[in-house]
Amino acid sequence: MRALIVDDVEVGRYILRGYLEDMGYAVTDAANEDQTRAALQSGVYDLVMLDWYLNDTTAEPLVFDIRNSTSKKARIVVLSGVATDEEIQEIRKLGIDSFIGKPTTKDKVKQAVQV
Repeated sequence: MRALIVDDVEVGRYILRGYLEDMGYAVTDAANEDQTRAALQSGVYDLVMLDWYLNDTTAEPLVFDIRNSTSKKARIVVLSGVATDEEIQEIRKLGIDSFIGKPTTKDKVKQAVQV
């Protein structure tokens, strides 16, 4: 299984990488939109862990990029520590599979990635 972690905070990527590798995923990470798009062009992923706020913008365009890539069937899990309840509802309407509030735990991640 392959996973792509998208987070502009290095420690966030590091923590998620550890969780996912413990669950058996081969992990690629990206720190911004350009790196995410390059990763999507070079590989197929079963799971994308996507931080909602990236460098002062939302990751909404990336949800559409994922759904229109070779990873279109990937499970998309969005993470955020600052999204309001209204924003979470709007994020869910984009066709994501799960939402996790930050800070997160290995158990929350495990629950979110299970199909």
